[in-house]
Amino acid sequence: MKEQITLSELGRILFHLNQKRGYKSNRKANKEAETDFTQIIISRSKIIEDAGLTVGQFFYHKLLKNLENPDPDFIIKKNTFLRQDYINEFNAIWNFQQKFYPELLNNQNLIESGIGLFTISAD
Repeated sequence: MKEQITLSELGRILFHLNQKRGYKSNRKANKEAETDFTQIIISRSKIIEDAGLTVGQFFYHKLLKNLENPDPDFIIKKNTFLRQDYINEFNAIWNFQQKFYPELLNNQNLIESGIGLFTISAD
């Protein structure tokens, strides 16, 4: 988030964020009974928070390291993050790109896009 991206690139980013909306625990589940899976997700989320990174920046740095020192066990799909981490990334991208596309990235479109991306239907 250091430079302007094209609207096509922005669309691609939003498409990918829509596919990876992150883990959201079942609200009915007992919060005391967190599984190992949720603990791993929470600890991964803490790593990016402490480093001041977004999910995309985390993967970018991991992929760069993987080029230098290949890790055959590193698979992006197996690295789940909390939904809030993706929402934070969405907001960071939107807010930075808004200065380049103010007519498109306005508050009304923010509400519609953000709700559409991060709301799951009850189906």
